[in-house]
Amino acid sequence: NALKAYENQDYPFEELVDKVNINRDMSRNPVFDTMFVLQNMQQEEKGIQGLQLIPYVGKHKISKFDLTLIGIEEEGHVSCMIEYATALYKEETIKRMSEHFMQLIDAIINDSQVKLSSLEIITPQEKAQILDVFNKTAIEYSSEKTIHQLFEEQVQRTPNQVAVVFENQQLTYQELNERANQLARTLRSEGVRSEQLVAIMAERSLEMIIGILGVLKAGGAYVPIDPEYPEERIQYMLKDSKAQLLLLQQHLQDHIPFEGKLVNLNDEASYHKDGSNLKSIVASNQLAYVIYTSGTTGKPKGVMVEHHGLCNLKSVMYDTLQMNEQDKVVQFASLSFDASIWEIFTSLFFGATLYIPSKSVILDYHLFNHFMNENKITTATLPPAYATYLEPTQIPFLRKLITAGSSSSIQLVNKWRGHVMYVNAYGPTEDSICSTVWTSRDKLSGNNSIPIGRPIHNHQVYIMDKTGQLLPIGVAGELCIAGLGVARGYLNRPDLTKEKFVENPFVSGEKMYKTGDLARWLTDGSIEYLGRIDHQVKIRGNRIEIGEVETALLEIESIQEVIVIAREDKDGLKQLCAYYVGDDSLTVGKLRNELSKKLPNYIIPSYFVKLTQMPLTPNGKVDRKALPKLGENVQTETEYEAPRTAAEVQLVEIWKEVLGLEQIGIKENFFDIGGHSLKVLQLIRKVSQSIGVNLPYRVVFDTPTIETMAQQIMTSQLGMEKNTDFLKLNDEGDINVFCFPSTISGLGMEYFEMAKRLENQCILYAYDFIEYHSNYTDMINEYVESIISIQKQGPYVFLGYSAGGNLAFEIAKVMEKSGLEISDIIMLDTSLMNPEMQRLREKLLERDIDNNENISEWFKQVKDIPSVKNKSYCYEEYMKQLDNNGIVKSNIHNLVVKGLDKSNWLNATMKNYIEYEGFGNHNEMLNRKFIDANVGIIKLVLNEIIERNVEMNLV
Repeated sequence: NALKAYENQDYPFEELVDKVNINRDMSRNPVFDTMFVLQNMQQEEKGIQGLQLIPYVGKHKISKFDLTLIGIEEEGHVSCMIEYATALYKEETIKRMSEHFMQLIDAIINDSQVKLSSLEIITPQEKAQILDVFNKTAIEYSSEKTIHQLFEEQVQRTPNQVAVVFENQQLTYQELNERANQLARTLRSEGVRSEQLVAIMAERSLEMIIGILGVLKAGGAYVPIDPEYPEERIQYMLKDSKAQLLLLQQHLQDHIPFEGKLVNLNDEASYHKDGSNLKSIVASNQLAYVIYTSGTTGKPKGVMVEHHGLCNLKSVMYDTLQMNEQDKVVQFASLSFDASIWEIFTSLFFGATLYIPSKSVILDYHLFNHFMNENKITTATLPPAYATYLEPTQIPFLRKLITAGSSSSIQLVNKWRGHVMYVNAYGPTEDSICSTVWTSRDKLSGNNSIPIGRPIHNHQVYIMDKTGQLLPIGVAGELCIAGLGVARGYLNRPDLTKEKFVENPFVSGEKMYKTGDLARWLTDGSIEYLGRIDHQVKIRGNRIEIGEVETALLEIESIQEVIVIAREDKDGLKQLCAYYVGDDSLTVGKLRNELSKKLPNYIIPSYFVKLTQMPLTPNGKVDRKALPKLGENVQTETEYEAPRTAAEVQLVEIWKEVLGLEQIGIKENFFDIGGHSLKVLQLIRKVSQSIGVNLPYRVVFDTPTIETMAQQIMTSQLGMEKNTDFLKLNDEGDINVFCFPSTISGLGMEYFEMAKRLENQCILYAYDFIEYHSNYTDMINEYVESIISIQKQGPYVFLGYSAGGNLAFEIAKVMEKSGLEISDIIMLDTSLMNPEMQRLREKLLERDIDNNENISEWFKQVKDIPSVKNKSYCYEEYMKQLDNNGIVKSNIHNLVVKGLDKSNWLNATMKNYIEYEGFGNHNEMLNRKFIDANVGIIKLVLNEIIERNVEMNLV
């Protein structure tokens, strides 16, 4: 206690700091940063005859601590002043602190027996400002209407407007309404009544929208279920909701055992002939949907939401976004998340068109960009982490961007605000999707964070301490919500409902939802989100109960202890990390496999760290601060294997940067060492920036190791349509060089190492052999078209290794006939093909002189890949019939090695044919031993070409 502390009142402070071994920071005081000083020395009156002495308080320009409260006791009263660091506190903040302090002092003086927990820090003026000004949100809304009635009103206004589009299918408002009515009549005939829960399990489709509207029109409340959820979770949701009907698509009928009635959304028999509107049998205060969220007990909990919550949102959507019939809205969120409801009715309430992208489009931001532009999307609601990977200039039709689900950032807002009307929205499922909004029209607070905004129409927000007292501006506490959007509670969870949905202490007869979120008021009436105050976290916009993950892990045999925490990676993204004590037999694969039977993918930890024992604090609790950070001791299933090729080395560096790990072997699985959907987007971007390859999203799943991904990249199968079989292998140079491959691989990627060595001298565009044309004339023409698309005018420079030189010669002939200039063709040991050379070449192949023993490591890796073997075979067939007759107007440079005579090229050009002595034998020219020497010769040739172009003012 305090009295015992006085026994050590003379203990030297510096000695204490040394004893506790605190890292010193010269800019701050160690141990503590606030100080209370009471000056109670008796002041002796001193005077000089004829003079009056008045005390003067000197002003300090430097604060010794972050904040010091100084009390001066004199003549029966105490006067106080506050000294503070202006770098940390504004003057208005200190003034409010002073008022709060005086509020506490007054309350204690009035009742010295008062409990500290019942003291209010907030002043009456601030209380009135928060309750009557910040929360003045009441407006009229369609209080008697239901969701489907508002939709039906819009159908009357715009019956022929396209309502929803999925791939090559679409429905007008009239068609969608009639289809939903037909389904609703069938559901009514199956016994659906008001508030009856009806499950919907559908993939992204028109049927998904029809199903939602059909259930609402029938009077029921829909329960969305993601077909990708584990079977155990789906079964729990069906059982907990007591759903007697399950709406689903035909291909999902055998997906899950179900004892109730299945309604096939693809079967015409599920739709009644009558498509007219039904008489509504529900009121606005009855259930519209039940959405399941993560639960602390290891089981998800169903949130029961009524119609009036979403009906109230209609005015918010209009006032905030000015939605209208010209808008085109992308439907991004999964049906099992309430953001999907926002997207659907942001569109359908206003006559806009809802566009539903397939899952593969959403998972690949290149495809998503294309989807947005192809459909001229104007409105999108996205997680901030996803919006980070999009570029405003690449989707110019977008006019309204809403981010929600997790915290936004100054950088993200600044990136977008000049291009769109940016809205940062906040709202738990327990409050009908949205509770507060901030728009880019609002001013920023200047504290480097993006607020979640002000309460929406007919909503109230209170920041409260743990005793239920209202907190003033600037003080962090639990964010609590009241108003029209507050849900009814949790399905079949009366105790949890009673705990989280409490009586509103400020409005009699109304409920208030305690979110568990930490927040504070800002002076302008907006709210700053600060995180969570419980064991719930948000990962990539999804609310997750840590307890649910820990429970699932502890159910795995051989795990003795487990702690799951949310860690921030270097990019500020939160990741779930599971620390456990268990048997050595537990691999990441086994852990993920067991968890996938119980939990959705978004809840499964990104990282697993095996410990011999949990670190403990002196009082025996787990020391969370002592747990390894991300990148340390992350468990993998494979032994470390170092990269062997240039592509693997590059990928290792990219993976390390994306995943935040210190060491990654080439056989480790991306998804076992921290990879997830957003990390895939980061990986795609980094590969594009570093290697110049557009990596399709699916390829990361198909080739999830560095070894397999490198092989895919080197076969140049990534991101290439048939009319663009080339890779830009470097970025800087004075001229373009168009490269054509040898028959060993038929792949332009064989020039990857050469391109690195020619950086800043020339830009290499490397082509694959195009094997899919029925005739070679079309093939040559496709090369010509592609080359011209990159460089409109000559002079052009070609390069070809072995057969690549022959192909370059044929392309040059065709381009010259079109009046284009090819100034130079650089060959690497290329023989002119004619009937005599064909016979000689066949003999060499039969004698196996042209063996692959000394080819480069890269060639050895790819030559047995089926697609490469096919390309190489087709290339050989082309070479067998080739006759390099004719003459070009280009200089021909040939790096020759021992073997066949190459001098026939002398008669194939009207200009110069120059031979250079190359290094190695024919197959060795691009391997590690000889590539530098051969590239050195190529550099000399290129220097001559560049100097010639400079003299002709072409560079």
